[in-house]
Amino acid sequence: MPTQAPVYYAPEALGPYPVGNVSGFVIDETRAELSTDAPNDRRTLPIEVWYPAQEQTRSLPRGTFAEFIGERAVELLPAVAPFLGLDPDALDGLLEDPTGSVPNAPIDHGGPFPLIVFSHASIGVRFQSFFLTEWLASHGYIVISADHTGSSIVSLLPDGTLMTTMELLKVAVPDAVVASEEYRTDPNLAFSDRVADVRFLVDVMSKWNSDDPSGRFTGKVDLDAVGVTGHNLGGFAAVEALAIDERFKAGAPVAGFVAPTVMDRPVMHVLGTEDGSIPSSTIEASFAAATGPKMLVRVVDAGHFSFSNLCLLFPALGDGCGDGTRENGETFTYLPDTEVHAATRFFLTALFGRYVKNDERYGADLMQNPFGESVQIEQHSMP
Repeated sequence: MPTQAPVYYAPEALGPYPVGNVSGFVIDETRAELSTDAPNDRRTLPIEVWYPAQEQTRSLPRGTFAEFIGERAVELLPAVAPFLGLDPDALDGLLEDPTGSVPNAPIDHGGPFPLIVFSHASIGVRFQSFFLTEWLASHGYIVISADHTGSSIVSLLPDGTLMTTMELLKVAVPDAVVASEEYRTDPNLAFSDRVADVRFLVDVMSKWNSDDPSGRFTGKVDLDAVGVTGHNLGGFAAVEALAIDERFKAGAPVAGFVAPTVMDRPVMHVLGTEDGSIPSSTIEASFAAATGPKMLVRVVDAGHFSFSNLCLLFPALGDGCGDGTRENGETFTYLPDTEVHAATRFFLTALFGRYVKNDERYGADLMQNPFGESVQIEQHSMP
């Protein structure tokens, strides 16, 4: 069924839909859980889905970070805060801060809606970039993200197990399970899992579109209109999934840990010129290798974590949070993440509008740069 998008929604503005979100778990029975040493474990992913909600949602209370994190993780936070770079005295206020979405809100009566898969950073979490996932949902997309178990900072599994990549956390949480040493030291394991996870999330939404046990997503997903994005290692997953899985119509790696990949489908690379984690040259090489419609968005004075909400959650991360030091030793202040977020939302909304919704009106936005000297763009064969 075609996506119903009769109205163009300007990418610089919040979309017309209030946003709902739902949390849960999915299990890929076809894959072993490589991050543990138990041979019978199946690949298990905590997930978050954001979606266009009914108008009545605007009057409902929005969710909080505490609800994203989960009850047991919230209970453990005071003990693990020092290991995560969190200020224990700021936890209560942070956990009760409202997000922009309402848990378990009724989905909009329209649809079906296009689908976007988001993949988080290495040692990130599924809701690390809610500035983007909620925004896209307000523009009429269903957005699904998972904690990539074994390469997320923490994953709260269905049985209450706290899975982590940080051995130090076992000091504070003795019963936490640390991803196996092999998984943490062999990048190929996490890389292959990432790509498989991203593709599996489309399988999940396809199944739910046919028959969602909750009824929420039955008949609501336009599986002919699927895009993918991700941050850091999630950017790698986005590029690789786009290259091998024809269900994805366009992709946008953001500050992505990417290798040069030849592909002919639309791809947009987004980088920060002061990213201290991913060399710009790596991203530029991947952009150069693409043979189809492509675009490179350089955000001046943005750091690695500027493209997430992680500076809010984990301010000690540094790269993109507060002040930094350039390669020449000069100190500077990173571009405020509110400005980085605005640029990221604008260009990704335009990309997915043009190539996932297949609405040519978004092509004009891809030719614009409303951010002045803060953003530099380069494109070939777009829009």
